[in-house]
Amino acid sequence: MTDSGSDDESLAYRQGYADMMRMHDHAQRRGWSVPERLIVREILRLEHSALPPRTGTPVPTLGPRPYPADWYRGRAAALREILRAMRG
Repeated sequence: MTDSGSDDESLAYRQGYADMMRMHDHAQRRGWSVPERLIVREILRLEHSALPPRTGTPVPTLGPRPYPADWYRGRAAALREILRAMRG
């Protein structure tokens, strides 16, 4: 992998992380809360989405292309941080 590829991936990670934190801040300002159980389930779903496909052929998608794997990892990392803050 080239250096520019790793820069793109780290950018995707940062974008996913920032997007999730922005959504969390917006929810807090509105007084919304999400149960810890749902946050844990979302972390697992995001980590699963970041895994490479099991077969050599890509899964056909309808509509826009999925986000890079690092974007999902960044979102999961943000949720882990939110969960730690909730637990004190």
